[in-house]
Amino acid sequence: MSQSWSHCQKRPPARSGAIITNTNGNQVGLVTIGIPSPSLKSQNIAMGNIQSGHHKSGSKLQCTSEVVKMPFIESNFYHDSC
Repeated sequence: MSQSWSHCQKRPPARSGAIITNTNGNQVGLVTIGIPSPSLKSQNIAMGNIQSGHHKSGSKLQCTSEVVKMPFIESNFYHDSC
């Protein structure tokens, strides 16, 4: 199941194929892409595939990361309801 993964440490963003672990050090997924966020002021963000059971918002991951819902920031775009 695909969820977003917020990576907040001051270092290069996670790269595709990087292993995602839980707080016990067990592999629970893989990073698919990691980039510096253009909107979150010098924070890195990444997306990855997380095993079922570890994918829920609020699940703790190793390296001071947390599964969060998308979008990361509120959109200012107009959405026509028609």
